[in-house]
Amino acid sequence: MFRTIKLRKRKSECIVCGDAPTITKLIDYVRFCGSSATDKTPDLFLIPFQERLTCDTYKKIREERKPHLLLDVREKVQFDICSLPSSLNIPLKALPDEIEKVKTRLGNNTDQPVYVVCRRGNDSQPAVRILQEHGITTGEIKDLVGGLDRWADRIDPDFPKY
Repeated sequence: MFRTIKLRKRKSECIVCGDAPTITKLIDYVRFCGSSATDKTPDLFLIPFQERLTCDTYKKIREERKPHLLLDVREKVQFDICSLPSSLNIPLKALPDEIEKVKTRLGNNTDQPVYVVCRRGNDSQPAVRILQEHGITTGEIKDLVGGLDRWADRIDPDFPKY
């Protein structure tokens, strides 16, 4: 039995395989990715769907250049591999202690939406709750359903998946 997979083109700025890689040795997969190597972690449903945002809707928000804050709650090493432009990276574990960074980025724009993204849409849901519990009272706080994996599947097939 054989399985064929399609690999994406090498990107010159990639920190693993690019022209100037900064990751040059093997790493602990589970620690790096935050999930087991089988990657069969089930999708979580921690918040109601009305507090979530589909990739298609977020694509329209980006296209219309509507002001918002995109908070990426993946670990820095994952963020360094790939991220959506203009996103603020604060890992989920650090978010309660670094909530001031979010408030600073929002400034006086108290009605500016905050959208939270992670790899698969599981860590972004508790991040929404953390923001709400720490007094982020923008017009809306939502997470991106399916995370960056769904973004790559539905919106941007050239966006790296790991």
